[in-house]
Amino acid sequence: YVNPYLMDSSKFEVKADSEQTGNEIAKAFDKDESTFWHSSWNPFVALPAEVVIDMKETAVINKLTYLPRQDNNNNGQIKKYSIYVSKTGEDDDWMAVVEDGTWKADTTWKTASFEPVEARYVKFVAEEGTGDSSGNTFACAAEFNLYRSSLKDPEEPTEGISTAVLEYAISLTKDVS
Repeated sequence: YVNPYLMDSSKFEVKADSEQTGNEIAKAFDKDESTFWHSSWNPFVALPAEVVIDMKETAVINKLTYLPRQDNNNNGQIKKYSIYVSKTGEDDDWMAVVEDGTWKADTTWKTASFEPVEARYVKFVAEEGTGDSSGNTFACAAEFNLYRSSLKDPEEPTEGISTAVLEYAISLTKDVS
């Protein structure tokens, strides 16, 4: 099953203001749950850590999902976060859609839902995370996903059909004999 609302992260350009060599931010958007982004621990950079996603298109979105690292290490599970959106990515154009959101520190998928908003850029700020024995706290993510609030955004052309919708339609026929 391909969720038709799930945006194709392979088209995104992503940047983080803190990342450990070998655990770069691109690994949180690679559709591989065994790889992960980790905020910098050598040298140590304190939270918050910012992840900026350029979706390369304007879309009406209403959800971000997050999967913590899946390697049996609890370090870096994000517990407190905020999400901002922008149409331009300029410093004065960010609007908060989630402020001081909280998640339980564990290894399960997390969801941050918000009112549908038109944006090209999303800024995820990891404000608090789990830490190591020295008391330093970190952020990490096996995967981040963004979701459209509807299959047809207001500015999309009326002709044509999205690949996600076609893949979903094809998947429905696989169980038909």
